Amino acid sequence: YEFNNKYRPLFEKRGMALAGICEERDLVEIIELKDHPWFVGVQFHPEFKSKPLKPHPLFTSFVESALEYKRSHRDKKARQKLNQPKTIRRGLLTRGEAKNRPRRKVIQ
Repeated sequence: YEFNNKYRPLFEKRGMALAGICEERDLVEIIELKDHPWFVGVQFHPEFKSKPLKPHPLFTSFVESALEYKRSHRDKKARQKLNQPKTIRRGLLTRGEAKNRPRRKVIQ
């Protein structure tokens, strides 16, 4: 697939940044959405430049962004939960029970 240059002005007008252009062939290689926390589309293959302990920067950036998103939404949900009345439903653990239950070991 290739980006059709006929639509470049329309995409740019609607908020897409054409972040990487192959000048030799005038082809769009990288796109980004300006108003999105992390949206990148590429024509090249970063997976071929990655190794298990040295991933391509696109992958590390994506994981960092996903973790930040998770943290911010977890904090938001926690603040919302504090503002809700406490209810205990049948069959669910109380907060104290949930806090003290044995946890599974996470292997990293």
